[in-house]
Amino acid sequence: MEIINNPHLEEHIDIVADWIINDCDNTKSEVAWLLKKLFVEQVEWVVEDDHIRTLNEDITNIYSEVIERKKEVNLTKHEEKALDKLTKQEEEGLKKRLDEIELEQRNAWGLHRISGGFVKAEYDYVEDDKIYITITDGIQSDCQDTTNVTHCSLWRNNLEWTD
Repeated sequence: MEIINNPHLEEHIDIVADWIINDCDNTKSEVAWLLKKLFVEQVEWVVEDDHIRTLNEDITNIYSEVIERKKEVNLTKHEEKALDKLTKQEEEGLKKRLDEIELEQRNAWGLHRISGGFVKAEYDYVEDDKIYITITDGIQSDCQDTTNVTHCSLWRNNLEWTD
């Protein structure tokens, strides 16, 4: 199941799951705590000490330290990756390619026919032979916004899809 209304939530779930499986000292107690939150409390809103909070907030508060540590490690990895930067010529070529991708995807998904339809392709980072991008598409309206986020990569040498 893809979480489209909060792109960071899916990342946080993966980080916590990896931590529970690989680094937690007492995996059973962590899983038991999460199951208690889901099956015993069985409410989305928790009232405690004159504060109303969601279970999501409750779980995030417990695991925020794990998530922050993982982000620090990832920042270090991205700093290493930053040593591998695009040349000016690659940047210019990528800008053109991102514009092409936006147009292709807008037409392919029929968003050019819908008022409020949009596609945005953005550069994330480069690593060795791949360039990583994020494509955000959806429909914006007065009543509801629908957004999808897709993480993709292009070959660095020819800017074609890797998948």
